[in-house]
Amino acid sequence: MAESTSAVEQGLAARIPVMAKSPVDEVLPAGNLILFWLQHVLLMAASPITSVFLVSKAPAGRFCLCHR
Repeated sequence: MAESTSAVEQGLAARIPVMAKSPVDEVLPAGNLILFWLQHVLLMAASPITSVFLVSKAPAGRFCLCHR
C-alpha cells in the first residue's frame, strides 16, 4: 500500500527551501582565508609572550609563589 501525503504536507514541502549546500560548508574567498590565517598566527604567537610579560610584572606579594 503506497502512502499518500495530504495537501497540508504537500503545501509545507513546497514552502521549505531546498539548499544545495549548508552555509557551514561554504568555503570563504582566498583573501578572507589569508586574513583569518594571519590573525590566527599572530594571536597564537602573542598569547604566550603576553603571559610572560604579565607574570614578570606581577608584584611580589601574597599572590606570588616565586618569593617564598
